[in-house]
Amino acid sequence: MDYITELMGGFAVPPFLKAYRRDRQYLFLGLRLTRDTERMVLADLVYGHGHPTGWLLCPEPTSKERRFCDRLGIEIVEADWPVLLDAAAVTA
Repeated sequence: MDYITELMGGFAVPPFLKAYRRDRQYLFLGLRLTRDTERMVLADLVYGHGHPTGWLLCPEPTSKERRFCDRLGIEIVEADWPVLLDAAAVTA
């Protein structure tokens, strides 16, 4: 319960990491955003982000994932990681 309290208060990410990650963008692979815990940590991590915040590689996002990503400026790429690897192999 103590960790959840920290998450809700915005203290899930240490201050030095919050300062380091400002104006950065993120690529989320293999992360489903269906649980509150992951969404709270992610929201704290990307606070003060660049634009767009980043990208979520997700083959079939739920409506909850879509709303969350839209709110934080995360673009959803509706594909799975093997598609990303195949695309990388073609360009290499």
